[in-house]
Amino acid sequence: TVFEEMLATSSSASKADHYDKLAEDLWSAIDKDESERAESIIESVDNDAMLDFGKRAVRFICAKDRQLLSEAIERKEAWRLVQMIHFGSMHQQAIAKRYVNNIKLPR
Repeated sequence: TVFEEMLATSSSASKADHYDKLAEDLWSAIDKDESERAESIIESVDNDAMLDFGKRAVRFICAKDRQLLSEAIERKEAWRLVQMIHFGSMHQQAIAKRYVNNIKLPR
């Protein structure tokens, strides 16, 4: 019925919002070096939903990394780029190196 379809769609959207919030919480825990909290967040996800949550978490974390890089570039914080290249997560290292490698220096 139409009602059942609406209920299923609403439930899916609600789950998606929940996993998006968990992904944000996971990033925050990782960023603050709160490994026990990060593990707790991961453990709270139902096994059947882990793939969906994982995809959402990766997308959220990558978006945050790109935002951090963009902010560093806007503020002309070269030190932050160096920090990301040498001490950032694997993704931060990759995007910061790619940015630095594409800089065209005046000749």
